[in-house]
Amino acid sequence: MSTTTVGASRRAPIWPVLVAPLVAGVYYLALKGAFTRSIDAAVGTIASSKIELDDLTAPLWGFHWIYRGVAEVISVGFATFIAAGLARGRERAAAITGGVTIALVFLIGTVVAIYVRIYMAEDYVMREPWYQYVIDGLLVIGCPFISFHVAEAARETNNSQPVGLAGINRLHFLWLWFAAYWYALGLIFPISRHYMLESTSPGVISTVADMIINGIPAAALLIPGYFGIALLSGHRGTALHPIARNLLGVVVLIVGVVIGAAVQIVWQSLFRWLFG
Repeated sequence: MSTTTVGASRRAPIWPVLVAPLVAGVYYLALKGAFTRSIDAAVGTIASSKIELDDLTAPLWGFHWIYRGVAEVISVGFATFIAAGLARGRERAAAITGGVTIALVFLIGTVVAIYVRIYMAEDYVMREPWYQYVIDGLLVIGCPFISFHVAEAARETNNSQPVGLAGINRLHFLWLWFAAYWYALGLIFPISRHYMLESTSPGVISTVADMIINGIPAAALLIPGYFGIALLSGHRGTALHPIARNLLGVVVLIVGVVIGAAVQIVWQSLFRWLFG
């Protein structure tokens, strides 16, 4: 490590590391919540977002352990990347702090599940299949491992931009978790449907048709999402005043969610009407 890097690390504020568990937790819950809500519509399960509050024993993931594994890796990686990126000069410390915090939650849940299984097996029905609890246990080790590796990506991103995370002012991340949830929710469904239909209906024609059917709803969110983030990061709208550019980026992201959701609703309603 160079003297410049060491000096920058020593001068870096400690508060982003202290708030890393909160940042990682919020963005992890946002992204994982999008996966959880979309699983019923995307791949089908006995769980869905329609579960009532009094039905606390209903499973969330059911037998879709691969889908759940992908959701966890992406959610943990994204959340710890954000936590690391907000801690300039202390990316690794922030990422590991956030990852360990998430791992502790899974550790507590795993211990409780084991206790219940041993001492309450006759009176209590486990919420999920046994392999879902194995995933919980693996995440106790996996979360710090994932966070350790994404920290380097966050450091490289910070080194390529003079301020913020990827050029985005850190204050935007107070609300971007909200945008991340809705954009992820709108994108996960068509992407999941694409891979599900592609595996059940092989062939060039069916693949092209499936890409069109699921690609248009995804593009309805990807396009405004890209331009919104590009405006916030300064990669677009360079001729605008920074305040105007940032406000426009916020507007594009928020309006993009509304327009994308409308396109997806109309698109799905059209195909239900055509094919029943």
